[in-house]
Amino acid sequence: MMENFFPAETDFSAELIYLPVFNLALQQNAFPVVSELKLKNHLGRNLAGLDCEFFANPLFILPKTIHVDELANGVELSLHDLGIDLDYSLLASLSEPMKGKIRLEIRYGGEQLFFREYEVTAYAADQWLGLSVMPELLAAFVTPNLEAVSCLQAVVAEELRKATGDSSIQGYQADKTRVYEICSAIYQAIHSWGIHYANPASSFGVPGQRIRFADAIRQFRLGTCLDTALLFASVMEQCGLHPVVLLQTGHAYVGCHLVNHYFPDIPMDDLQTIRKLVDLDEFLVLETTCVTGDQTFSAAEAYARKSYLNIDSDFQCAIDIVRARYSGIRPLPLLRSAGGVELLPEVPPEVEPLAEERRRQLEQEVDLKTLRNVSDAPARVARWTQKLLDLSLRNRLLNVRDTRQVIPIACTDIALLEDKIAADELLSLHPLSNLLNEKDLHDLAMLRGSEIGSEIKQLLDQELAQRRLWTMLAPQEMERRLTGLYRQGRTDQEEGGVNTLFLAIGFLEWKVSPREEKSYLAPILLIPIRLLRKSMVEGIRIARLDEDTVINETLLELLRSQYRLTVPGIAPLPTDDSGVDVHRVMQIFRQTIREMKGWEVREEARIGHFSFGKFIMWNDMTARIDALKQNPLVRHLIGGGGIFDDGIEVFPPEEIAAHLDLKNLFCPMSADSSQLTAVLYSQLGKSFVLHGPPGTGKSQTITNIIAHNLALGRRVLFVSEKKAALDVVHRRLASIGLRPFCLELHSNKAGKTEVAAQFAEALNVPATPLSGQRESVAGNLEKLRSELNEYVQELHRNYPNGFSASDCFSLLFRRKRVPPEGLLRIDCLRHTREEYEEAGRLAADLANAWSETSPEALAAMRWLALAAWSPIFERDLLAAARALCDAARKLEAAFGTLSGVLGLRRSGKLAYLYRAALLAEAFKGCGAIPAPFLAEEFPARAAMLKDFAEDDLRSRELTGTLNHYRLELVTELDFAGISARIEENARAFFPIRFFRNRALLRELAGLKKIGGARLTIAELIRVLPDLEAYAICRRRIDEVAAEVESLLGPLWNHGEPEWRVLRPAMEQAQKLHSLIDSLAEIEPEAKMPLLAALRTLLPEAERHFAARAPQRSRINDLLRAWNEFQEQQQQFSAYAPAAGEELELAPLMEGVKRILDGAGMVRGVLRYRRLKMEAEAKGIGGFAAALEAGTLVPAEVAGIFDYVYGSEMLNQILAQSPLLCNFTGSSREEGIRRFCELDRKYTELSRRIIYARLAARLPRRRSGPCPEGTELGILKRECEKRARLKPVRQLLEQIPTLAPVLKPCFLMSPLSVAQYLPPDTAPFDLIVFDEASQIPVWDSIGVIARGKQLIVVGDPKQMPPTSFFQKEEAEDEERLPEELEDMESILDECIAAGVYSASLNWHYRSRHESLIAFSNHYYYGDRLFTFPAARNSERLGVRFEFVPDGIYDRRGTRTNRREAEALVRYLFDRLRDPKRTPRSLGIVTFSQAQKELIEDMIEEQRAVHPELEHCFSDRNEEPPFVKNLENVQGDERDVILFSICYAADSEGKFSMNFGPLNRQGGERRLNVAITRAREQVVVFSSVHATQIDLARTGAVGAAHLKYFLDYAEKGISVPARSGGGTLKEGLMERIAAFLTEHGFMVERNVGRSGCRIDLAVRNPEKESEFLLGIECDGDSYAAWKTTRDRDHLRESVLRSLGWHICRAWSVDWAFDRQRAEQRLLALLEEIRRAPKTPEPEPVQAQAPEAEPIPQLQSQESPTVSSHRREYRIWVNREPLPQEFFYECAGRTLIRKQMREVVQQEGPICESLLKKRLVRAWGFSRTGETIQNVLNGCLPRELEKTKIGEERVFWPEGQSSAAYRDYRVAVDEASRRTIDEIPPEELANAMTEVLMDFSSCEEDTLYRETVKLFGFSAVTAKARHYLEFGRKALQRSGMVE
Repeated sequence: MMENFFPAETDFSAELIYLPVFNLALQQNAFPVVSELKLKNHLGRNLAGLDCEFFANPLFILPKTIHVDELANGVELSLHDLGIDLDYSLLASLSEPMKGKIRLEIRYGGEQLFFREYEVTAYAADQWLGLSVMPELLAAFVTPNLEAVSCLQAVVAEELRKATGDSSIQGYQADKTRVYEICSAIYQAIHSWGIHYANPASSFGVPGQRIRFADAIRQFRLGTCLDTALLFASVMEQCGLHPVVLLQTGHAYVGCHLVNHYFPDIPMDDLQTIRKLVDLDEFLVLETTCVTGDQTFSAAEAYARKSYLNIDSDFQCAIDIVRARYSGIRPLPLLRSAGGVELLPEVPPEVEPLAEERRRQLEQEVDLKTLRNVSDAPARVARWTQKLLDLSLRNRLLNVRDTRQVIPIACTDIALLEDKIAADELLSLHPLSNLLNEKDLHDLAMLRGSEIGSEIKQLLDQELAQRRLWTMLAPQEMERRLTGLYRQGRTDQEEGGVNTLFLAIGFLEWKVSPREEKSYLAPILLIPIRLLRKSMVEGIRIARLDEDTVINETLLELLRSQYRLTVPGIAPLPTDDSGVDVHRVMQIFRQTIREMKGWEVREEARIGHFSFGKFIMWNDMTARIDALKQNPLVRHLIGGGGIFDDGIEVFPPEEIAAHLDLKNLFCPMSADSSQLTAVLYSQLGKSFVLHGPPGTGKSQTITNIIAHNLALGRRVLFVSEKKAALDVVHRRLASIGLRPFCLELHSNKAGKTEVAAQFAEALNVPATPLSGQRESVAGNLEKLRSELNEYVQELHRNYPNGFSASDCFSLLFRRKRVPPEGLLRIDCLRHTREEYEEAGRLAADLANAWSETSPEALAAMRWLALAAWSPIFERDLLAAARALCDAARKLEAAFGTLSGVLGLRRSGKLAYLYRAALLAEAFKGCGAIPAPFLAEEFPARAAMLKDFAEDDLRSRELTGTLNHYRLELVTELDFAGISARIEENARAFFPIRFFRNRALLRELAGLKKIGGARLTIAELIRVLPDLEAYAICRRRIDEVAAEVESLLGPLWNHGEPEWRVLRPAMEQAQKLHSLIDSLAEIEPEAKMPLLAALRTLLPEAERHFAARAPQRSRINDLLRAWNEFQEQQQQFSAYAPAAGEELELAPLMEGVKRILDGAGMVRGVLRYRRLKMEAEAKGIGGFAAALEAGTLVPAEVAGIFDYVYGSEMLNQILAQSPLLCNFTGSSREEGIRRFCELDRKYTELSRRIIYARLAARLPRRRSGPCPEGTELGILKRECEKRARLKPVRQLLEQIPTLAPVLKPCFLMSPLSVAQYLPPDTAPFDLIVFDEASQIPVWDSIGVIARGKQLIVVGDPKQMPPTSFFQKEEAEDEERLPEELEDMESILDECIAAGVYSASLNWHYRSRHESLIAFSNHYYYGDRLFTFPAARNSERLGVRFEFVPDGIYDRRGTRTNRREAEALVRYLFDRLRDPKRTPRSLGIVTFSQAQKELIEDMIEEQRAVHPELEHCFSDRNEEPPFVKNLENVQGDERDVILFSICYAADSEGKFSMNFGPLNRQGGERRLNVAITRAREQVVVFSSVHATQIDLARTGAVGAAHLKYFLDYAEKGISVPARSGGGTLKEGLMERIAAFLTEHGFMVERNVGRSGCRIDLAVRNPEKESEFLLGIECDGDSYAAWKTTRDRDHLRESVLRSLGWHICRAWSVDWAFDRQRAEQRLLALLEEIRRAPKTPEPEPVQAQAPEAEPIPQLQSQESPTVSSHRREYRIWVNREPLPQEFFYECAGRTLIRKQMREVVQQEGPICESLLKKRLVRAWGFSRTGETIQNVLNGCLPRELEKTKIGEERVFWPEGQSSAAYRDYRVAVDEASRRTIDEIPPEELANAMTEVLMDFSSCEEDTLYRETVKLFGFSAVTAKARHYLEFGRKALQRSGMVE
């Protein structure tokens, strides 16, 4: 209590803070009765030495004086810890309250400054001071040390023993179950006292309430709720537990911690925390008054839980006794109760025993550390699904409110409720007002449904067993909500195909922050249910949906992302025997959030719709993950990493021309080569990323892709997040006539009426015939394209040397003089590049070498070999020459000496000298040779003499061998006859053989000498060969003996020559004759004298040529001289091979001398000769000849070589190219004109053929009536409705086959795909994403999985998806740019996943190149083809407007008002200027705040200038917009005004923070902003580029902003793409020189990218514009990939930019230069004189919008099929006598007739075929005999199929596989029964029915099929045969 006294301002004041009530407990626990004294001096003087005196009456306190040293004037002093103590003895003696006063007197010296008395009341020791005064003092009344409590503890131990068998009181040493048992035992022990309940005083909780302690309660057996609560607390504390006394309005009860824990606060006023601990079974509450009755411990616990824990408003506080003890609050020091009264002897009361205790099972603590979440979903899928979740408070999954969408359920046990639902039991719902009275309803409402009284709980449990649920809602409200849920559930299922109705069990009550009062409820478990209503009487029932119970993923993501709480052990959900283990899930959540203040888990149940904006997409991804992964690309994206390969190979983009097939290309809009590449890739089935930088015609390309694939019969799904992108493509498709075949399902186009109208439009498409005109035009265009390409190919065909005819022309144009003829002899067309370059270098080197030598030097050095010169080489060469000269002289001397002796003739021929040396050498080893052997004729008879010697020696050998025979008789024998007789005898019979052999031996008996053994047959056989050899030798000897004798003379030796001696002499003589003959070959006259001399010398050779003989020395001298000469000649020949070929010595010496004389010229001669030889080998020897002849100066060789080469090559090319020879520019330009005309016509016809093709696929009966059971009938009836149309999703599910036929192209957003397309929809053939850089991955996966092929169109250099468009709960709060979150796009994901990429590279948007040049360089690597403008204008390009006084309000509005004012002023100045052509305008800002400021200023100006209101009208085609960086992508305008906004603040500080530009990838936002303009960008900036300090920021976006500002302000040019080399600009040089000579200013290579103007002629009258652009047919012309690029599109774009274009053709300028020059001058003059045209209006340089396809007047679609035929039966024209049928001759006729019938009526069943023959022959019935005849005549050679067991015969030349007709009867005779119609024919008829209706049910198909054949109904028999037809249809592959 605070008491004060405030006198006047000039007085002294004091304020005392004290307790007005107190007791012994306050004194015992040292709580001060006076806590503070405040003094304030206003006396105007300082006070020193103040005394403050305290005393009381009675003496409650001990007197106390407090001294204050000084209190200055005007100072306030607070005194604490005053040390005023209560008097123990007085307070201990009180038995009743005592009032009194505390006095305070303050004195200064003797002066009393202050006096005051304060009333107080002192209470007895057993009186509680209540809740108003330190409620924690209640812990002092918990007295565990009283004797009665100790006695009671023994009883507790006994009760424990009885209950558990263990009497130990262990406190918290055991688990919480033991603590629970101890508490139960305490209850039993206290109950044994027999206490009676006493009502507490009405003043419960106020000071003065008396407390009965344990001994008093025991003695009097009486106690209030507070008495018993304190008793329980005392016993619990004595037993080592942690009791808590809980106080609520008018009541007290006890609690106990079941785990070793205590509350951190005292007192603790948070009932929610207690509830959470109770739910976790970590805290126990007891209604202690239950111990005064017969209620059990469990009942006491349950009563406390249900009665007190959920009524927060009644709860006051909880006093944790252990926490109080830690705070120093001790028990009162009492030995006995009140006033020391002695206790009476204890009389045990008679107490009834309690009923058997039924203890509940405590929930075991869940160890969260051991739990893990296991998810089947891959990590990337899990992350994507989390991104789809809505974490705003709008989401009912995070914030369940009591709305019409939710029904609360009165549930006693949510786990039991889940078990019932899991058991598929059907439940009904009823209002509790039908079951409970008003009081029970009120109590139940106060308990919030979590803890319900036992009677009500038992009742509700029984009702649940009877499958009845109850709600607190009033009956009418329940019915209203239930009906609403039922209807909404049906709608969601029909529209979205997804269930959103759940039974939510278990809720988390959570707060955004602990400081907030408001809390929110989020469901934990969601059980999918459905509401069923069979009838209004039966009502709505609740049933389980066949889906799994799921955890609230949105809640988990909220906990994870915003509170960093991960809930473990719930993935998968824990289960029990009945389903999900609900209790365990709740326990896990409780333990997870136990430390979150204000959070708790509530076990409640509600039925409601739980979904969010992207719930359908989320459900699609989570429920269908396995199905999604069936798509290869989705599977790859989920797996991540690697390069995606779909197995489809595509051609490189540069080869597009080779893959164009105009007859099968269906592009309704003109397309450049990069766009056509994308179209053809789509046709191949390739999934790829299509990079589409700004202005490259993405939407036009997408239109072509869609149209082309539709024409090919493929289904296309076009998807974009942005409605604008969808609308653009749809408008383009509509402009080419394809609107009827497109279905828009997004935004306002997804309404049921709108969708029905779109389908009706398709049904009303008239029949459109397919025209063949396009085929003809395509053929002509292809032919003309080939002709135009042929010239380019021929002109630019690169030969192996790398040159083309174009290069040769260019070289020709650079000619300065005509060189000599014949310089080259090269096949240039086969020359390689290396050979060409080598030839050029060689020619230059040759000229250089020629300049360093002379003709005389060449002549002197002609012998030298082509060697590499070096000083060593020259030294060795000269040394070898000198050595050779010395050796030659020695040789001459030696030969002269020997020639006189041998009679040799002198000669200078080297061969003669060599052979003479050989002859002389032969003499050295020569023996004596008879003179006859040296006769001239000896060589001719030497062979005969040699043979004679051999025969003579052999004869002598055989004579010795045959010494027993008479050899003189041998020569007369007939050896052949003898041998023959011996062989003949050997073959004869033995007796005959014997006699014949004896006769033979008798004849030959004289051969043997007399006296020896007789001759035998065996001996004869053995010796006969030797006898024959001897006879032969003797015969040859006798023939030549006379001649040999004459030859040998004395050496004959009477017929016995000494061959041992003669044979070596003969061999030596032969050798010498050979040497002499070789010598004579050179000098014939030398032979005879030489032989004569030798006949004298050689018979005595051993003497004349002995070792020391003079002749021997002369021979050695000659040999040494020759060897030395030969060695020196060889050495010299190594340098001069020609010297080795010299035949005479004198010329050789002369040549060597010349080399020695010209020693200084060796180096130059060798180099030139080597180069000349190489030149001749390379075919450029003519250069050497011209140099040597003087017709070519060395200095001009290098310069003239290229021209000579090019000229020669051009001649060779022209010699084999009639095309180039016959080329004229005029014919070429006429061909181009015709090509452009045909191209435009072809494009127009492509539109028509696409339309006709799609119309031809529509059901033929779409205009007429349709039978039941067909999808067409369903749709037509739906289109005819005016109300109650089917939901879109339901309609699409009912026409799954018809919808893609009528609408083969769907245009949707990712969300609408998930919403309207059922998961089992047949996959699209192609899915195209547009603006894919802004579509998050998680939005795309479900879409991709619905297709076979994917094309992702976007620009990774532009905006990624951001959180900018996600609505916030507080929509009035702007998200700062730095708070925006960039997200992953499907474009970036596909690129990272290695999906193949293609690019669009023609930029059409910008009418001035400067608008795109910056982005092209910094973002696209100068790869874009941009087009230069023909003029410069202030209305074009980039303009910089500096705002000098601009200030960025960084801390306030975050705007730049001055800059905004300048921009708005600029805008309205332009709008008010009547001289300016109106242009569309857009404004782009960096921030949302600047955007809103500019919008406000524009609104103000519009009010001031109402005359300009039309400029802002939304009816304009392109109304002005104001957007920021985040949402401007996809927009474009003629002029873009760009507000930078950021600048220095009012203090001059310039932060380098540019919002989103500073973030990673921020430069992409800048790229988007600066590429929105078609004509001009005006940059408003309050800073210069120089003010942006890159040293202070590393952001790429900030750096690019600096560069862009510099670019805009100073016009600094970004680096241009490098142009071509000078080698190929000969034509350009010639034309430029020509025009310059005529006074024109010419610029070359005008433009910044690959698309440049070769020559641009300035207008002399206006130099800011170009008069004419000249394009040559050089490399840049040939580089265009297609004819359309080269000759049509490019020129069209340039002309749209104001250019006049002229072509310059190389052939014309080379061979008809004068005419070409005259034509060029005439054109320039014509343009100069032409009237000036205004600047062209801004038109995007693309193909014009297509004209709509002319619609024919509506007419009935044809129903008569081209496959319908009349059935004509075969008729016999011949008389057929029946008796002839059975004859053999009749069989031939029958076979012939059968073939005629089959040919006429086939295919025909066998039975019908036989019927025709039987009737033709006049039989009335068919017996066995007739059947046998017919069976034998069946045409076996024809094709046959089956109809059941019967055969079907097919006509010759008709294949069953190719048969497509069906035949109908023309009269009764031609009518067939159903079993007589072949299955193939039935199948064809069914095909016609399907073509009529697209699809239909089986019964309808059968019914319509039989109608075609004239039957009225489908009988059982007909159905049997129709089944055969259906199977045939399936086999054909036409249906599934």
